[in-house]
Amino acid sequence: MAFLTGDAELESCLLLPAFTEIFGDGRMGHLDDELALARANQGKHLPIPDFPGEQVLLHGDAAVAYGVSTSKGADGQVRRQWFADYYVWDRGAWHAYFAQQTPIASH
Repeated sequence: MAFLTGDAELESCLLLPAFTEIFGDGRMGHLDDELALARANQGKHLPIPDFPGEQVLLHGDAAVAYGVSTSKGADGQVRRQWFADYYVWDRGAWHAYFAQQTPIASH
């Protein structure tokens, strides 16, 4: 939600400084990139995507949340992608340290 509402300050509290992301198009991003993208969403009132059937796996101080998200691109096309967000328990809270999106080919 912080990303979609443009709340980069909250997002910076949720992500570790070493946060890394692989986007659906293969680009790599880091914390500064993610915060810049969040700031660009300020005032846009973007819809919150539907995340049905999200799964969470826990192992000690690590967790991964994964599932399928559906969103509409700027071109109006509906896109579906697998997502995986990796978390670590650090300083008494869960923080994201890695994320990946993988497009699902349309049939």
